[in-house]
Amino acid sequence: MSTVEALVAATGARLLIVDTGRRASAADTAETLRRDLDDAHRAQALVQLSSNLKSVGPLAKAALTTDPPLPLAPTWDAAIAGIVEHELTRSGLPSPAWVSDVQGLPDGRWDPWTAGRLLPDADRVPEPLRRRGVWIDEAELVSACAATRRRSGWNERMLFEASAS
Repeated sequence: MSTVEALVAATGARLLIVDTGRRASAADTAETLRRDLDDAHRAQALVQLSSNLKSVGPLAKAALTTDPPLPLAPTWDAAIAGIVEHELTRSGLPSPAWVSDVQGLPDGRWDPWTAGRLLPDADRVPEPLRRRGVWIDEAELVSACAATRRRSGWNERMLFEASAS
């Protein structure tokens, strides 16, 4: 038994390793936003987070969203929490507790791309984002990579079946 296994066993817990494919987690995304001062790059990091969550199975989704991001700014925090809640809800998964703690600016209409840009209609903004005052059109949360996978019929079952043969 390794030292790590012995320490985990002593706590009565189990150690589970989940392959996330080196995708950035919600906490990693917040760190990227903290380091990058360019709003266009920040907005792209949000799209990447959404794509990361769309492209993995339930265990990896949980692993990528379990750790709460360090607070950055109410708008960016709300965008991360809204994307996490939206993607987990779409997958039938519960959101971690930290997500419900992020209220954002409910009466706001913030768009991470540019100030003064025409905002999307409310019905095009996912409810978890809209409720936090973040106005991102759902279509903008689809990366070219995710769109390609959907068009090609890629899914995790096909990947699993291919790796099993």
